[in-house]
Amino acid sequence: LQYPSLGNIYMWKSGAWVKNSGDINPTDGVWIYTNKDLYIQEKYDENQVSDITKLELERGWNLLSLPLNLAISQDVFKNEKAVWKYSGGQWSKYKHGFSGESSYPDIGVIGTGEGFWVLSETEKTIDLDETSELQNFESNESMENFLLSMVRYNRNFRYNSPHNYYYDEGFVYSEMEVDSSDSAGDNSEKVSDITTTNTQEELVDEADIVKHDGNKIFYLPNGRYENKILVTTFSEILSGNNEAITEIETEQKPDELYLVNDKLIAIYPTNNYYWNSWCYVDYSIWSETSRVEVYDVSDIENIVKTEDFNISGNIVDTRVTGGKLFVVSRFMPSIEIEYEKEVVECEEKEECYYYYLQDDNGTYYEINYDKYTEVSADLIAKINDKPLYSNETLFAPKKIDQSPFITSITSFQIEDFSKMETISAVGGSETLYASTEAIYIVSSDYPRYWNWRNYDERIAIYKFGISNELSYNGKTFLDGRILNQFSLSEYDEVLRVATTKVRSWWSGGDTDNIVSSIVEKNGTLEIVGEISGLGKEGETIRGVRFLGDKGYIVTFRQTDPLYVVDFSNPEKPVLGENPLEIDGYSTYFHPVNSDLILSLGVNADSDGTETGYQIQLFNVSDFNNPTLVDKVLLPETQDEYRWKYYSEAVHNHKAFTYRNSDNLFAVSLQEHIEEEMTDEQKIEYLAQNYTNINDLNISEVEEWKEKYAFEISQGIEFYVENHYLDYGYYYYPMALTDIYFPSYHYQNTLNFYSVDTNESYINIYNSIDGGKSAYYNGYDYQRSVIFSTGEEEKTDWGLYILGGKFYLEEIIK
Repeated sequence: LQYPSLGNIYMWKSGAWVKNSGDINPTDGVWIYTNKDLYIQEKYDENQVSDITKLELERGWNLLSLPLNLAISQDVFKNEKAVWKYSGGQWSKYKHGFSGESSYPDIGVIGTGEGFWVLSETEKTIDLDETSELQNFESNESMENFLLSMVRYNRNFRYNSPHNYYYDEGFVYSEMEVDSSDSAGDNSEKVSDITTTNTQEELVDEADIVKHDGNKIFYLPNGRYENKILVTTFSEILSGNNEAITEIETEQKPDELYLVNDKLIAIYPTNNYYWNSWCYVDYSIWSETSRVEVYDVSDIENIVKTEDFNISGNIVDTRVTGGKLFVVSRFMPSIEIEYEKEVVECEEKEECYYYYLQDDNGTYYEINYDKYTEVSADLIAKINDKPLYSNETLFAPKKIDQSPFITSITSFQIEDFSKMETISAVGGSETLYASTEAIYIVSSDYPRYWNWRNYDERIAIYKFGISNELSYNGKTFLDGRILNQFSLSEYDEVLRVATTKVRSWWSGGDTDNIVSSIVEKNGTLEIVGEISGLGKEGETIRGVRFLGDKGYIVTFRQTDPLYVVDFSNPEKPVLGENPLEIDGYSTYFHPVNSDLILSLGVNADSDGTETGYQIQLFNVSDFNNPTLVDKVLLPETQDEYRWKYYSEAVHNHKAFTYRNSDNLFAVSLQEHIEEEMTDEQKIEYLAQNYTNINDLNISEVEEWKEKYAFEISQGIEFYVENHYLDYGYYYYPMALTDIYFPSYHYQNTLNFYSVDTNESYINIYNSIDGGKSAYYNGYDYQRSVIFSTGEEEKTDWGLYILGGKFYLEEIIK
């Protein structure tokens, strides 16, 4: 467009200057001569500009700009003779060989709104799509320079704020202590046909809060500060002893466990929520440290910790397959900076106190966030102080304006943890799907041309081979979002993915649900088949499962259409002709046999109002005409207040238990109950939620009021958060007793069912009463195990694991 009020506008076209030439295209760089400071807001149709992915270079000098919201590394132009950029009132350069250029700084990054010159020896086209391709580096120096440019561009700075709180440098693990005073039992009654963690794929184990080997049971308590792993055996439980016979004390509570060949693996994803009595841990993402510990549990009376690994960043997810533990961790490189301080003067002390900071000398100051000095850079993630990646194992795009996360996959040989391998990529990682051959990482970090004005979303999918050595195998982009790990599945070397496109949150129901077939070809992931248009207007995917060459997808807004897709020809997937429409929606599908599939989900009326949970059994023998053959409501009597109930099994597949031998399964349910605490329960609540209950002495209240009289006089409202009084950025040791006590808890039940595959219906059996949860536990973690005892006449048992406690009952058929 022409801007006559700006003065003269020049463009460089075909080796000559063109003045006030008319239209300015999205890839045109321009020179503007003006006699006053101006701010120009570009206006364009983003739907048109989003398709511009090419930069056209003529032979000689080219004056260019980048379309849309894109920032790229100068290495995009590594095959050109020279690149110069004028930004912020100064020149910077890339490439050498011109007289007098050594005094100019390196470009590093070229961003939107920055015009730049490129000297090319030939006519060519640069594909901006290729800036998102991952590649490793020629040297560690070039890798670190790239990471520095990325961190600086994204202003990923770590600043030691002068807030008045203490912080811990991170958790430090003491030597393991084991309480093994009780006997492990004689194991006189053998158990058989035992269920284990419900996983997405066979031969790919997933971590959980309960693991067993058919004899020994390892589980995590529910309390926030119960830093331990509890141990018992099936024989102890059958003898009536529901307490732990051994416990492994830890400095922090693990999140999940694995048990492989008498090796217990404890996963600590991050330390950023850890508190102790008087220290506050820095919540910034840069301070996160995760951990993996390994114990020899062959003798539970003599448990020995054999390995421990500290990993920079946080653990996103883990898997065990092929005798290896795979840990996916995410790290954010950063630069520590110091901002300049500017002294301020105030007429009244209270004015300074309220609005400004104060140093040790009593001088008040404010921080100039536009001026800072770089102190140090933390660019390399580590595992036990060893670099987690190098120039040969870190893969990065030339596009650098995405969040500067680095995702690493580390594999450990379980029989010998010293045999370790890593591979890393610049990019986010929110969801992991693993087969026996590959790990797929899904990032919603909108890797190129995310249409932010319309809230269009994109995901990147990165594939890493794991069957032999770790390898980066390629990536692809898909429009939309995924639901969870079940949105992906690999079968016969074909990845199937289900996505939902939402045009914008204000669009009033403009959605599209898509299933895609993706194969690896020549170092990239290529979409070879696709079906779109699943669901009605405004419906989104609520449940999905790929089983064999079929896919089962449920969308929902008011009713639940169940779609069946045949992927036997992945290049031409076929959608079943007559999707089944019923009230409510399914969140999880579980295979029964080739004809029957079970689902857990939410029941709803014809208006889409959710009323409770439901278990459904579908006959899918004719994929063109799936039918509902049975349905069980949970609870049996429902109303419109679904929030009164919660079932972890409906929302977490690991909480669902299914035994294939006889199609027995278990589903838990919690009912919300309003009830005031007794004085005894309040004391128990305080003891469970505060590590130092003595900080709550009533005698301290008057001293506290006197100490902070000025703040109280200013009308500042304090509130209690864990061990600290919090207002704004300031934290003080807790001394108040006016604490909010929750007024609700939950009635817990584990219900048993089975599928009759001959008659195609669901049998309803007895339940286990788990009693009322403690107020302070909220949603207790729910797990269950089904097993049998006896040789000739077998007895079936249900073991309900609720908040670290056991409830055992025979299943009455």
